[in-house]
Amino acid sequence: MWTTTDWEHLVTGAHAVGAAAQKLTPLGKQLELFDGDHVVAPGIDARWAAGHTPGTTVFVLSSGSERAVLLGDVVHSPMQFGEPDWTVVWDVDPQSPSDCMADCLACQGISLSGQAT
Repeated sequence: MWTTTDWEHLVTGAHAVGAAAQKLTPLGKQLELFDGDHVVAPGIDARWAAGHTPGTTVFVLSSGSERAVLLGDVVHSPMQFGEPDWTVVWDVDPQSPSDCMADCLACQGISLSGQAT
């Protein structure tokens, strides 16, 4: 699964990234593309969180009253959990990941996970 927005941004659009397009094009027939918020399966929701790329997505895992948010490229370093307004130079919209982090950190009882860099 991948967002149509990111597929167009990185692979097929006017400003596609050559290396990304070359590596990802062969996977195109195997991907299910979606846009916006999307239910992946019961208890797994994809939520649009553009900023790192135009189609950045976070995944919310739910079970009963418990939730975990997989932030992916919204966060690039564990330091950003303590400083959610820190950004990285390769975000296409640096403010959006900061807003997403601040929103997530304001929620009580939610486990957060970012990518390991």
